[in-house]
Amino acid sequence: MFFFAAALSFVQTPLARASQLSFVSDTISDSRPSLPINHAIIFKTTSGIPASGKIVIAFEKPLFSVDPLFSYSDVDLAFSTTSPSEALVERSLAAIPDDTNDGVAVASIGGPITITLSSGSGIPAGSYIRILLGTNTPRGTYQIANPSATASYRILLNTYDAAGGAIDYGAAMVVILPAVGVGVNTDKVNPAVLSNGLPSGTIPSNVTGVLISFNTDTYATCRYMTYPGVSYDAMTNITTDNSLGTFHTFMLASVVRGNTYAFYVRCEDFAGNKNPNDYIISFYAGDPTGTGLGGGTVPSTGVVTGGSISSNNSGGGGGGGGGAPYPALPASPSLVISGVAMPSAGITVLQDGSALFNTAVADSSGNFSVSIPSLPQGTYPSPSKSLMAAPLRSLRTPRQ
Repeated sequence: MFFFAAALSFVQTPLARASQLSFVSDTISDSRPSLPINHAIIFKTTSGIPASGKIVIAFEKPLFSVDPLFSYSDVDLAFSTTSPSEALVERSLAAIPDDTNDGVAVASIGGPITITLSSGSGIPAGSYIRILLGTNTPRGTYQIANPSATASYRILLNTYDAAGGAIDYGAAMVVILPAVGVGVNTDKVNPAVLSNGLPSGTIPSNVTGVLISFNTDTYATCRYMTYPGVSYDAMTNITTDNSLGTFHTFMLASVVRGNTYAFYVRCEDFAGNKNPNDYIISFYAGDPTGTGLGGGTVPSTGVVTGGSISSNNSGGGGGGGGGAPYPALPASPSLVISGVAMPSAGITVLQDGSALFNTAVADSSGNFSVSIPSLPQGTYPSPSKSLMAAPLRSLRTPRQ
């Protein structure tokens, strides 16, 4: 029992002197699992780091993999007494510290990475320290790979004096997320497969305009004609290609009651493959109260960096009374923005850089959802009418 008490006292003594870093961040170049990436770490010292003092970067869990050839050439150290990004003073690095160079040592494949300051100079209190790790350094060749499991991970930062006494401590947190992509065919031999042509069946004849749409299973550009058998190269009508070329539309300005409309579509994928046959989209303009596929509920979707947008965009087919767009515009559009942020982070919605009143708090896994109950009808392209979600505040790491 006596030995245990003595050991506990020895461990706690340096921590009693340590102060918490007043600012910590780590910007990573990619958040996908197992991917070799770069780190840009910035923190502000509370106390000065003396000559021959140390900066230790440790990964909370040994799941980050430091390349075995990672060395001082893959590290860049600079500091500023005024700004985290301006008036930076570069420090010279080497494998072993001396009177002019700071030394960099990697304990193992999983770290930690220790930077020992030169014996000739330290870093003042209240300085912003920037540490780059990876190929984002002037001579960088090797990187640190992300963990293979998706989760939140802490990067621990500690400073020490020349005798090993603790000075400042803190931690940055990074979130490893699965890759986000579009599930499309990457076949480079066969042409695109067209599907989901709308409208079809019978539509109301008193609509003022009809949006014709279809999907392709790969990225493509598409054209159409009003009669069959025309090659892709000879087609003169061009569709609007949305979603990087997987959702395609064009407008029919007006319809005539009793007419059957047919459009013959062909596409060329990004590998140069062209459809040899027509894809037909056909529908009939019936009575003003006609029904058919394309009427009823009309979904609408969008995209937000780091999350997704979904809209409550329901509307019926056109009725009587002077005509209406087809598909019908939603009576009362609403919007839901969802995504992943830091766990427990506050989220606000920005439109053109201005915060809206809608806010949310991410759950313990970082998932969030923000609802905008009323949004004026119209198109919201970037950047003139951009919508985005951003954290209101950053997390404070509890003292360890």
